[in-house]
Amino acid sequence: MARDWSALASELLESKRESRAGVGLTNETDLSALQVAALYDRTLALDMLSAGVDCDLHSACALGLSNQIVDLSTKTDLSTEVDLLPPLGWALLNSQVGATKTLLEQGDDPNRSLKRIGFFVWETEAFGEGPWCPLHLAVTHGYSAHARVLTNVLVNAGANLDSPCVLGEFPLHLACTYGWEEVIKELLELGTDIDIRTVPCSEKVLKLSSPEGETADHDVTPLMVAAREGNEDTAKLLLNRGSDVNARSANRSSALHMAANAWWREEVKTVEVLLEAGAVPTARDARGRTPLDWAIQRNYGQVAAKIRSHVG
Repeated sequence: MARDWSALASELLESKRESRAGVGLTNETDLSALQVAALYDRTLALDMLSAGVDCDLHSACALGLSNQIVDLSTKTDLSTEVDLLPPLGWALLNSQVGATKTLLEQGDDPNRSLKRIGFFVWETEAFGEGPWCPLHLAVTHGYSAHARVLTNVLVNAGANLDSPCVLGEFPLHLACTYGWEEVIKELLELGTDIDIRTVPCSEKVLKLSSPEGETADHDVTPLMVAAREGNEDTAKLLLNRGSDVNARSANRSSALHMAANAWWREEVKTVEVLLEAGAVPTARDARGRTPLDWAIQRNYGQVAAKIRSHVG
């Protein structure tokens, strides 16, 4: 008896409702049954193809079917979006190195504009507020075992290391936010500036992406991002590679200011790393506040004590 592919795909899509909501997508979609399977159940997708279901370029990219990609890319506009992403986006989201290489060899643009990168819940609310590109997608999904290779493939195909995203951040900032060590190393080896500075983002994006009440800032270095996020190991990596521990943002904040005012929780070890690297504990930001002032305001008692121990 023939299997009801549409029914199976509908059940599969429904099972992914929560995860899709987590990246700003609903289940009101034009995805075909094969596309649903290609995204969420490779075995089912391959069964469908074996049964004679026609393959489309997006599905081929998600499944890493390079021969089909070569054929279909001559018949499909490479900017065509399904689920708000072109074929290259599907290849990258599914960590398909071969598919990514094949698309680029077929003339796809490594700097094409993307509407989303499939990582943040607020992405669909930020349409029109600034760009995303394929490299932003690859580095943000740095948990993938293939993220470093995908980063290398994109840059060697012409992806711009110095392209800011919607957040005003560059690829290295995005990787440092989550501490993707292998991606950070790859970006540095490819030549990105270790102290590259953020550019301003829109007020809407700031509100969507930051803790409530966070003040707009720019000229933020990757080390400052690591400090703000409390990523101790990332801070060590950047400092060992020569990052300026006392660089200042547009608001005159240093990495130590940001570590003392860490966004999510008290992170005394990150503060220790910065102090040991020569961070000035008495530096004042544009409003005259020292890192100690920030730690006291946030009720970060351990951080305050650590900073006091370094004030002569």
